[in-house]
Amino acid sequence: MNEKNKINDVDFSVVVPAFNEENFIGKTLGSLLEATKTPHGGLKGEIIVVDNNSTDRTAEFAREKGAKVVFEKINCIARARNAGAKAATGKYLFFVDADTCVSARLMNEALLQMEDRKVCGGGGDVTFDIELPLFGKMFLVFWNTLVKIYPMAAGSFLFCRKDAWEQTGGFDEKLYASEEVHFSRELRRWGRSNGYKFKLLKIQTVTSGRKFSWYSASRIVLSFAFFAIFPFAVRSRRLCAMWYERK
Repeated sequence: MNEKNKINDVDFSVVVPAFNEENFIGKTLGSLLEATKTPHGGLKGEIIVVDNNSTDRTAEFAREKGAKVVFEKINCIARARNAGAKAATGKYLFFVDADTCVSARLMNEALLQMEDRKVCGGGGDVTFDIELPLFGKMFLVFWNTLVKIYPMAAGSFLFCRKDAWEQTGGFDEKLYASEEVHFSRELRRWGRSNGYKFKLLKIQTVTSGRKFSWYSASRIVLSFAFFAIFPFAVRSRRLCAMWYERK
């Protein structure tokens, strides 16, 4: 552990990017506080909420829960993730979406994998907090099949060594969506070059299925089809509105 970590007595940092998430942030932070109570090996953690220019009480609620709050003015998920990582003092990083609940079992397994110096980063299985419509169930099966073929972490839960985040350049701030997919690819490359694996843990995170309630199946299908055909569209915040709208 470096001197900075010794002084701050922090081994890992949980970064939560949040834009207008007052309805979800309390539940998310509650799960994280529980998950970080007795971490693997007695390691100590911190929780950093990145207020991504919210207009509601997200930051206020985060402070009430005891989280460290960092402000990022430009409304971009990649920028928010990087801002939190820059403020982090732990040698291990966790990126958790503001509408996601993480278990102590998942947190401890990720720490164990990184402490054993075999894994540079990874993610977990994904499930949703609501009964999904048929299309949502099909989407979930598709995602969980895809990540077995092309290993990548969902944005709801991603973990990595901080030196890996630093040396890969972090999340691509030109992207307004799919930044976790691109970062997962860079982590895999970094891991291969440095003798580490990128690993997907068989433990679920529970994330919000709100988009399946907010948008029609046709809207979601057409959006993903559009991005598959025109991948550079993720560089436009306007075209990525689905990731930034709050109903």
